[in-house]
Amino acid sequence: MSNNNDDDPHQIQSSKNDDSFIYGGLENQTSLVSRMSKGKDSSNIEDQDAMELQLKLKAQEEEIHSLREQIALASIKELQSLKEKCALERRLSELRLAIDERQHERITSSMNELNRRKADVEENVRLTENLKDVEEDRYIFMSSMISILADFDIWPCVYNASSISSSIKVNYSLYSHA
Repeated sequence: MSNNNDDDPHQIQSSKNDDSFIYGGLENQTSLVSRMSKGKDSSNIEDQDAMELQLKLKAQEEEIHSLREQIALASIKELQSLKEKCALERRLSELRLAIDERQHERITSSMNELNRRKADVEENVRLTENLKDVEEDRYIFMSSMISILADFDIWPCVYNASSISSSIKVNYSLYSHA
Protein backbone atom coordinates (compact mmCIF):
# COMPACT_ATOMS: atom_id res chain seq x y z
CA MET A 1 0.00 0.00 0.00
CA SER A 2 1.15 3.30 -0.74
CA ASN A 3 1.38 5.96 1.75
CA ASN A 4 -1.03 7.96 -0.21
CA ASN A 5 -4.39 7.93 1.56
CA ASP A 6 -6.28 8.83 -1.60
CA ASP A 7 -6.11 5.28 -3.05
CA ASP A 8 -7.59 3.35 -0.18
CA PRO A 9 -11.39 3.48 -0.10
CA HIS A 10 -11.41 3.08 3.68
CA GLN A 11 -8.76 5.64 3.82
CA ILE A 12 -10.82 7.86 1.63
CA GLN A 13 -13.80 7.38 3.91
CA SER A 14 -11.61 7.84 6.87
CA SER A 15 -10.09 10.80 5.20
CA LYS A 16 -13.56 12.18 4.61
CA ASN A 17 -14.42 11.46 8.20
CA ASP A 18 -11.18 13.09 9.24
CA ASP A 19 -11.95 16.00 6.99
CA SER A 20 -15.43 16.23 8.29
CA PHE A 21 -14.02 15.79 11.73
CA ILE A 22 -11.44 18.38 10.99
CA TYR A 23 -13.85 20.68 9.24
CA GLY A 24 -16.68 19.74 11.54
CA GLY A 25 -14.25 19.97 14.38
CA LEU A 26 -13.20 23.27 13.05
CA GLU A 27 -16.77 24.37 12.98
CA ASN A 28 -17.28 22.83 16.35
CA GLN A 29 -14.08 24.42 17.54
CA THR A 30 -15.19 27.74 16.11
CA SER A 31 -18.52 27.45 17.83
CA LEU A 32 -16.74 26.16 20.90
CA VAL A 33 -14.29 29.05 20.66
CA SER A 34 -17.15 31.46 20.11
CA ARG A 35 -19.00 29.82 22.98
CA MET A 36 -15.84 29.93 25.01
CA SER A 37 -15.25 33.49 24.01
CA LYS A 38 -18.85 34.17 24.95
CA GLY A 39 -18.17 32.21 28.09
CA LYS A 40 -14.94 34.08 28.43
CA ASP A 41 -16.83 37.26 27.78
CA SER A 42 -19.37 36.31 30.37
CA SER A 43 -16.66 35.01 32.63
CA ASN A 44 -14.70 38.15 31.74
CA ILE A 45 -17.74 40.18 32.66
CA GLU A 46 -18.13 38.13 35.80
CA ASP A 47 -14.41 38.57 36.51
CA GLN A 48 -14.72 42.30 35.89
CA ASP A 49 -17.78 42.43 38.15
CA ALA A 50 -15.91 40.46 40.78
CA MET A 51 -12.89 42.76 40.41
CA GLU A 52 -15.15 45.82 40.67
CA LEU A 53 -16.77 44.35 43.76
CA GLN A 54 -13.34 43.60 45.20
CA LEU A 55 -12.21 47.14 44.46
CA LYS A 56 -15.38 48.53 46.01
CA LEU A 57 -14.91 46.24 49.00
CA LYS A 58 -11.30 47.31 49.35
CA ALA A 59 -12.27 50.99 49.00
CA GLN A 60 -15.01 50.54 51.61
CA GLU A 61 -12.62 48.73 53.95
CA GLU A 62 -10.12 51.57 53.51
CA GLU A 63 -12.89 54.08 54.14
CA ILE A 64 -13.96 52.15 57.25
CA HIS A 65 -10.35 52.08 58.42
CA SER A 66 -10.02 55.81 57.74
CA LEU A 67 -13.30 56.52 59.55
CA ARG A 68 -12.16 54.42 62.52
CA GLU A 69 -8.93 56.40 62.65
CA GLN A 70 -10.92 59.63 62.50
CA ILE A 71 -13.22 58.37 65.27
CA ALA A 72 -10.19 57.42 67.37
CA LEU A 73 -8.65 60.87 66.82
CA ALA A 74 -11.97 62.55 67.58
CA SER A 75 -12.29 60.45 70.74
CA ILE A 76 -8.79 61.47 71.81
CA LYS A 77 -9.58 65.12 71.11
CA GLU A 78 -12.88 64.79 72.99
CA LEU A 79 -11.07 63.28 75.98
CA GLN A 80 -8.51 66.08 75.86
CA SER A 81 -11.32 68.62 75.65
CA LEU A 82 -13.09 66.99 78.60
CA LYS A 83 -9.84 66.99 80.56
CA GLU A 84 -9.31 70.68 79.75
CA LYS A 85 -12.94 71.39 80.63
CA CYS A 86 -12.55 69.66 84.00
CA ALA A 87 -9.32 71.57 84.65
CA LEU A 88 -11.00 74.86 83.70
CA GLU A 89 -14.04 74.08 85.86
CA ARG A 90 -11.72 73.24 88.77
CA ARG A 91 -9.82 76.49 88.20
CA LEU A 92 -13.11 78.40 87.97
CA SER A 93 -14.33 76.91 91.25
CA GLU A 94 -10.98 77.80 92.86
CA LEU A 95 -11.32 81.36 91.56
CA ARG A 96 -14.90 81.58 92.83
CA LEU A 97 -13.76 80.29 96.21
CA ALA A 98 -10.93 82.85 96.27
CA ILE A 99 -13.38 85.61 95.28
CA ASP A 100 -15.79 84.51 98.01
CA GLU A 101 -12.96 84.50 100.55
CA ARG A 102 -11.84 87.97 99.47
CA GLN A 103 -15.39 89.27 99.63
CA HIS A 104 -15.74 87.75 103.09
CA GLU A 105 -12.44 89.36 104.12
CA ARG A 106 -13.59 92.73 102.72
CA ILE A 107 -16.94 92.44 104.46
CA THR A 108 -15.21 91.54 107.71
CA SER A 109 -12.74 94.39 107.25
CA SER A 110 -15.55 96.81 106.45
CA MET A 111 -17.54 95.67 109.47
CA ASN A 112 -14.46 96.08 111.69
CA GLU A 113 -13.91 99.55 110.23
CA LEU A 114 -17.57 100.42 110.84
CA ASN A 115 -17.35 99.13 114.41
CA ARG A 116 -14.18 101.20 114.95
CA ARG A 117 -15.88 104.29 113.52
CA LYS A 118 -18.96 103.63 115.64
CA ALA A 119 -16.72 103.44 118.70
CA ASP A 120 -15.04 106.69 117.62
CA VAL A 121 -18.41 108.38 117.16
CA GLU A 122 -19.57 107.12 120.55
CA GLU A 123 -16.32 108.42 122.08
CA ASN A 124 -16.84 111.77 120.34
CA VAL A 125 -20.42 111.95 121.68
CA ARG A 126 -19.17 111.13 125.20
CA LEU A 127 -16.39 113.74 124.90
CA THR A 128 -18.88 116.30 123.56
CA GLU A 129 -21.17 115.67 126.52
CA ASN A 130 -18.20 115.97 128.90
CA LEU A 131 -17.16 119.19 127.17
CA LYS A 132 -20.68 120.56 127.60
CA ASP A 133 -20.54 119.67 131.27
CA VAL A 134 -17.11 121.32 131.61
CA GLU A 135 -18.29 124.39 129.70
CA GLU A 136 -21.34 124.60 131.94
CA ASP A 137 -19.16 124.26 135.04
CA ARG A 138 -16.80 126.93 133.67
CA TYR A 139 -19.72 129.25 132.98
CA ILE A 140 -21.02 128.74 136.52
CA PHE A 141 -17.50 129.27 137.90
CA MET A 142 -16.92 132.43 135.87
CA SER A 143 -20.36 133.80 136.71
CA SER A 144 -19.69 133.18 140.40
CA MET A 145 -16.26 134.77 140.20
CA ILE A 146 -17.53 137.81 138.31
CA SER A 147 -20.26 138.31 140.91
CA ILE A 148 -17.63 138.04 143.68
CA LEU A 149 -15.43 140.55 141.87
CA ALA A 150 -18.42 142.79 141.34
CA ASP A 151 -18.99 142.74 145.10
CA PHE A 152 -15.50 144.25 145.42
CA ASP A 153 -16.02 146.66 142.49
CA ILE A 154 -13.47 144.92 140.36
CA TRP A 155 -14.43 144.66 136.75
CA PRO A 156 -12.00 142.73 134.58
CA CYS A 157 -11.66 144.06 131.03
CA VAL A 158 -11.83 140.58 129.52
CA TYR A 159 -14.08 137.85 130.78
CA ASN A 160 -11.95 134.79 130.62
CA ALA A 161 -10.62 132.47 133.28
CA SER A 162 -7.06 133.80 133.32
CA SER A 163 -8.06 137.48 133.67
CA ILE A 164 -10.57 136.61 136.37
CA SER A 165 -7.95 134.52 138.21
CA SER A 166 -5.43 137.40 137.99
CA SER A 167 -7.98 139.84 139.30
CA ILE A 168 -8.82 137.55 142.22
CA LYS A 169 -5.11 137.12 143.01
CA VAL A 170 -4.61 140.88 142.99
CA ASN A 171 -7.68 141.39 145.15
CA TYR A 172 -6.62 138.66 147.56
CA SER A 173 -3.12 140.03 147.91
CA LEU A 174 -4.58 143.55 148.60
CA TYR A 175 -6.97 142.37 151.24
CA SER A 176 -4.63 139.89 152.82
CA HIS A 177 -1.93 142.58 153.39
CA ALA A 178 -4.32 145.25 154.52
